[in-house]
Amino acid sequence: MTTSIHSSVGRTEHNTDLVLELAVGGGHIALQGQSRSGKSTFAYRYLGGLAHYPEVAVAGVDPSGILLHPFNGAPHRNWRHVGALDFNEATARLNLLTDEMDRRIANLLFNDLDKLEFFTVHQPLILVVMEEYPGTLAGAKSEDDVLARKPHERVAPQIARCVKRLVQEGAKVGVRVFLLAQRATAETLDGDTRSNCATRITMRVDNAAAVRLLHEDCPDELVAQCRQFEPGVGIIERPGHEIMRFRTDLVDYQWYLDKVRAVYPKPDFDSDLAPTDWNVFGQGAHLWQPGTP
Repeated sequence: MTTSIHSSVGRTEHNTDLVLELAVGGGHIALQGQSRSGKSTFAYRYLGGLAHYPEVAVAGVDPSGILLHPFNGAPHRNWRHVGALDFNEATARLNLLTDEMDRRIANLLFNDLDKLEFFTVHQPLILVVMEEYPGTLAGAKSEDDVLARKPHERVAPQIARCVKRLVQEGAKVGVRVFLLAQRATAETLDGDTRSNCATRITMRVDNAAAVRLLHEDCPDELVAQCRQFEPGVGIIERPGHEIMRFRTDLVDYQWYLDKVRAVYPKPDFDSDLAPTDWNVFGQGAHLWQPGTP
């Protein structure tokens, strides 16, 4: 069991450690930043710092496959869709996550509880990573249009609905959502979704409206600075703290790989389409066979 799960991601402008708590008082995270702003580096540092917690299950959808690839040997493979984006498959994985959330909510009611506070290998805290979430939605919508799918067949609304449900209902049962975007928009991060993201982070972006979308009360001077931030510099807003600048640790991808694979070694049969599979409790592995999930 654990009561605290956290990751150090850099230093604040006050020269203090910037530590993000995931379990106790932790909430969903929205992170935006254009290419080469340090957004990916922040994600490497954050996820790398969480890898040693066996009671954390990293899940989600990653179109490029780069961000979640190091977790290829980790448990709960069926909660991740990595690379070679198949929108129907991405939707199926997200539906599995909402099913797990619903199961946990039902268990709360059965046990007369109002929230889940302790996490174990058997009942992990689930971190749902949505890499380049607006791009995923745009791609799904384009496919829906090209294939002229009927309303009940369209995958873009299903993906958006799953993510919105996880954000709105998941926190009380140990589900945290980590939304990444090059630029936040009102279409992909609506008011309800933004209001449920307790931690909001902006690296360099070229649009003041995008900064305002995540940080409504950000001073004008700081909004202007966001356009000129060096790689790794950003602003962060979180409960109990004033909005402030920070600098993330500039780790590279090899550092990230090493941190994760020190815990979850690279599978013998290493493919994001046909990986070594683990059972849902993370207690052992069996070789993937064609036709298995």
